[in-house]
Amino acid sequence: MNTTSITSIQEALKTAIDMEIKGCAFYKEVAGTYKDSLTKDIFDGLAADEVLHRKAIETYYNSIREHRGLPPLSSVLSGEPERDRSIFSRSFDELAGAIGAGTDVTEAYKTGMELEKTGYDYYEKILNTAKDREIKELFRFLLKEENQHYTLLARTYGYLTRPQDTFDDEEKPFFEG
Repeated sequence: MNTTSITSIQEALKTAIDMEIKGCAFYKEVAGTYKDSLTKDIFDGLAADEVLHRKAIETYYNSIREHRGLPPLSSVLSGEPERDRSIFSRSFDELAGAIGAGTDVTEAYKTGMELEKTGYDYYEKILNTAKDREIKELFRFLLKEENQHYTLLARTYGYLTRPQDTFDDEEKPFFEG
């Protein structure tokens, strides 16, 4: 293993595990609190992703702790069931039908965006300091996931707080005049 320091990488992985656990708990709580289909689907999906992330990070953490070689990311993720990613591509027509604008779930979306941004920033810092190819691969994967989550939350938040602006951005209306 060619990592900066085994202890600092172990500590970074442990912190990452804790972040994923906290994110999962938050997303499960939100999914259980709000009953509209959009919020429930989004936050259930995010919670499931956080579990996947935690398991992947734990695999690397345990490999380092037990002085085993680091596995390639593909082998860590290969046993995982295929996740339904359709929530990431729902149209705004579907959003409009699933939840009403102005609902009080906006704070949950804002908090979720903050969690994803914090995770992204932390994972980017680790990626930039790690030397080991497998550790870098793990954190590139996590960065991509955090970015997808943030984008989903931000798009939905935008719809909930400014539905007409979101429609204009997505549909590019033609104005006559």
